[in-house]
Amino acid sequence: MEEKRRILFAKIEQTIEEMEECISEVRKRHNKILSSPFKDEEDLHELDKLTAKIQSLSTNTWTLLKAAKQSRPKESIKRSSIRMDNVQISSLSQKFLDVLADYSAAQSNYRERKKKLLKKQLEITGQKVDDDQLESMLDENRAVFTQDYIVEVERARDDLTDVKERYTEVLKIENSLRELDDMLLSLSILINSQGEIIDSVEQHVFEASEDIKDGHKEIAKAARKQKSIRKKKVFFVILLLVIVICIVITIIIILRQ
Repeated sequence: MEEKRRILFAKIEQTIEEMEECISEVRKRHNKILSSPFKDEEDLHELDKLTAKIQSLSTNTWTLLKAAKQSRPKESIKRSSIRMDNVQISSLSQKFLDVLADYSAAQSNYRERKKKLLKKQLEITGQKVDDDQLESMLDENRAVFTQDYIVEVERARDDLTDVKERYTEVLKIENSLRELDDMLLSLSILINSQGEIIDSVEQHVFEASEDIKDGHKEIAKAARKQKSIRKKKVFFVILLLVIVICIVITIIIILRQ
């Protein structure tokens, strides 16, 4: 059973480390895409693949963590093993949470920089929007590239295509961030509940320790009582021997007279 748990924890650890590597690569792709004046289909394709892989790894890690929690050792196992198991789950959950938070930060930063580029593209097509209007468009999933007041569509076709593509990219990031938020919330709940379990185990260990201490006190008390009884027995035996000796001596003296 312990060997299976070790294998499970090692698998979770490996999956989280793989996520970290993917996130590092995502940041590099973000910087490359944003710093280039031209759209590189290969970079965008690789970014989509990395995003899909991270989502898959996240789901897999989340499933493994829940499985680890649900298959925790039973109360019949010694409490030290239970506590170590719970600490391991809590530690891995926290590490997973940190990695997801890092990915969320990377996505949020990429989103903001993409929004700025989208805003510039809109201005090129003749549509000026402030930050609030742009947020409203994104929230409503509005097709900004087909609005009535964008004129001369034929002449601005290339610009409009750029707007559409950047808008689509921002929406992809929005969806990714929503999924991340849901997972981060669920993971936070898992970590909190795991912390309560560890506290409960520690309380049981403390109570068991106190019971052992009380038991030791009772044993020591019983030992002292037993020792006292033995001393009294020895005293009475000696006293009895003295009395017997006195009687014998008295009898001998009387007989000699």
